[in-house]
Amino acid sequence: HLGGMLLCVMGAVSDDGIIVLTEGNSNRVLTLLPLSGGLDAKAYALGVAYGSSGTGVGQFDWHRGVACDGDYVYVCDQGNNRVHKLLLDPVTGVLSPVARFGKNDGDGTAGSGDGEFSSPRGVAADGKGHIYVVESTRVQQLTTDGVFVSKFGAFGQPNAELYLRSAMDADVDAAGDLYVTDLGEADATNWVTKYRKVDGTWKRVTRFGGWGTADD
Repeated sequence: HLGGMLLCVMGAVSDDGIIVLTEGNSNRVLTLLPLSGGLDAKAYALGVAYGSSGTGVGQFDWHRGVACDGDYVYVCDQGNNRVHKLLLDPVTGVLSPVARFGKNDGDGTAGSGDGEFSSPRGVAADGKGHIYVVESTRVQQLTTDGVFVSKFGAFGQPNAELYLRSAMDADVDAAGDLYVTDLGEADATNWVTKYRKVDGTWKRVTRFGGWGTADD
């Protein structure tokens, strides 16, 4: 029991099998510890409930996406226009603040420059020293220390190679290819797009999905 219904939850799993959940309606991050079996566990115990509402260290305003990378957790703080980097204790599930990425060192100010964010929604980690932060029409690649590396995305015509309308989240595979979910209207998006960085430039590889309920 986690103190009632969980709302607006997104999650990730650490290498040790700890489930990390962001709960947007309560501005807290929960850790669930596997009772046995690690990644194959079927039962969990509450580790910690970390965070509160606000703009300070360890505080959130409607946080969204979360990613695990080794003993670190990255959380998109949508209302505060930043990304939190937290240290995860692999035994107790305790979370400790490490850094905040964004404009003015993540003080909550929105920005459109490189390494700055405006309502970030999703985050992915590649396990190779990079994270990918998803905004509505932009994805930024940063180092795990928050240093800007590259970006792509633009609003415009849906058939444009790097078009994004309302990107929500991302994941990255072992080869470094990035998959971005994009939410839109019936005549526009609702698909997943696969991107690849080739000689320093992001390219669209394929796109699948679309509006509807059919299996294809």
